[in-house]
Amino acid sequence: MALDHKLLKETLKSRKLTQSLIEDWTGKNIRTVRRWLSGQNQPGEEDIRTIASKLNIEPEKLDPRLEEQSAGKIQVSARLSVASHNAYQILKNRYGVSQTEVIELAPIMFAAIAKFSDTLARQEASELEKVSQRYPIDPSSVQHVAVELAFAESGLIFGTDSETGDYLDCIGVGNPFANCIDYLAGGSSRTRVTPLGECPGGKDFVVDETALLELTSGDKELATAIADGKIRLDLMHKDLWNENRTDERLKWLKDNLPPKADMKKFIERFKDRDPKAAATFENLLFEEGDEG
Repeated sequence: MALDHKLLKETLKSRKLTQSLIEDWTGKNIRTVRRWLSGQNQPGEEDIRTIASKLNIEPEKLDPRLEEQSAGKIQVSARLSVASHNAYQILKNRYGVSQTEVIELAPIMFAAIAKFSDTLARQEASELEKVSQRYPIDPSSVQHVAVELAFAESGLIFGTDSETGDYLDCIGVGNPFANCIDYLAGGSSRTRVTPLGECPGGKDFVVDETALLELTSGDKELATAIADGKIRLDLMHKDLWNENRTDERLKWLKDNLPPKADMKKFIERFKDRDPKAAATFENLLFEEGDEG
């Protein structure tokens, strides 16, 4: 939930009501209520609805996300890798799609890839059987296809971390879902082999290599850092995405490359203690006019 604490404070003030009333209505202590009103903490949905009812106002006014729920929508949150979050930023800039739209598509795309992964495994098994009738087949290839088929039939689309997992990975089976994505992408966008049992993500594939190279003006070091999640694109000012801000964008990206970015933070902390020494470090680290 996301309480509009300013609106609640203004409502209480305009009606000459005290914080202790919210304490009585919700059964929470006054310290908790004060944190709600300061925006430090968030009340639960039940508490928001209780407060809204007592104040005779719509709960959606105190928390707009409640309106989304009443309209058949819910608020979701998840912790993503920086690499995957960067991918959202790139897709937004490239195709004009929002993160919400990509999330709405996610279950559909997931189901489609899972189904194709199953189909691909069965096709490989069928083709291998036809070839084996005419030519000798390497035993490892037979086992490879057999394992992928077993994954498909069992529904273990990410593979397994069972006792045989390490051995199967060694003979090249890998993560069947990631293998399917790799097949669909033509193999050019893969950055690492996804371990068995792990969900593929932004750290495993370059979402849009063309867009990434355009963003970095062909700088492969910057492109790799973004794809690996070493630079957070959500921290870059939105104006720097514009084509006419290329020089400023490249400068920002380079300044946020580790370890240069880490050194800049160190210098900022050091300035209060010894400004002269900090200036010396800054001159050594950055070229003239490139301090950012």
